[in-house]
Amino acid sequence: MCFYVGDNATLAAAQDGEESPPPNDYYVRNDSSVTRVIPIAPTITVTALNNANNPISVSYADWLSQRVGDFRHSVWIDTASGEIVEIEEQYLP
Repeated sequence: MCFYVGDNATLAAAQDGEESPPPNDYYVRNDSSVTRVIPIAPTITVTALNNANNPISVSYADWLSQRVGDFRHSVWIDTASGEIVEIEEQYLP
């Protein structure tokens, strides 16, 4: 998945035949159908967005239980040594 903002969002949306400039000045392109399975590091950190869309640190277990059936945010995932070490939710208007 690629996340574009500003002029890059306008260009990417136009290249894909989508509304350009895109609404809210961002454009997400996901042209891959590949699903990847990556193990979770025991020391993973998670930054979630609360109901006011403010970032908060939560445990991975709490984050999963809070998101079951209600996953509304895109996430940034950082990896190291083949494991997910950090998840950060991305606010989208």
